[in-house]
Amino acid sequence: MSSHLGVIVINNDAIHIYMDESENPNDPVGKVAHDLSFYLDKEKIGEISISAVDSDRAFLYNFTVSPKYRNRGYGTGIMRYVMSRYKVNELTVDESNVSAIRFYKRFGFKIVMRFTESGKKRVDMKIDPKK
Repeated sequence: MSSHLGVIVINNDAIHIYMDESENPNDPVGKVAHDLSFYLDKEKIGEISISAVDSDRAFLYNFTVSPKYRNRGYGTGIMRYVMSRYKVNELTVDESNVSAIRFYKRFGFKIVMRFTESGKKRVDMKIDPKK
């Protein structure tokens, strides 16, 4: 059952945040993960997952914003919320997703490693501690 965490305002819209907690036994840093969903009225506009929330090295993954809400500030608002609530300092993204890489760089992430996983070229990004 999802817990209602509260509301954030993006573009004068009240965005409701819901969270499901899960356990990630394969995460070497921390076992607790949060899966967040963001709703405008009854429409899901985005979702994001953060693992190792019980540590100071949280890992961001599965961040999506519905196409209808992209390039309108909603992704930035969601990311600001996540960055203020969690100590996210690392993420992985497909190397071909240039717009996502550019987006994460705006929040201080830098590419630290390139690798192939399940046949896909990926990049690992970590937060720039100077930002």
